Amino acid sequence: MADQITCAQHGQGEATYVCVHVSQSLKDGVPRGFHWHVDDKQNFQAFCNVCDAMDEQTWARTVGSVSTAICIKCFQAVAALNGETPKR
Repeated sequence: MADQITCAQHGQGEATYVCVHVSQSLKDGVPRGFHWHVDDKQNFQAFCNVCDAMDEQTWARTVGSVSTAICIKCFQAVAALNGETPKR
């Protein structure tokens, strides 16, 4: 079952996990890439072009400092900004 989050804009909803660069796209409208997948807990995750291009070792050192949670509606909005339509 997917995690839950309370969004300031959309209220209670499904949590998704993104890098801070994807989150920044919500604020400034600049597409940075949107490489998404659904994890084993059924949570959506998405990463920008730069984060997605990191090798596993670099990502392991970086993930804790660049990951953040946003609601599913924000996730869908930033996906659309990048020309994506994620579905389970």
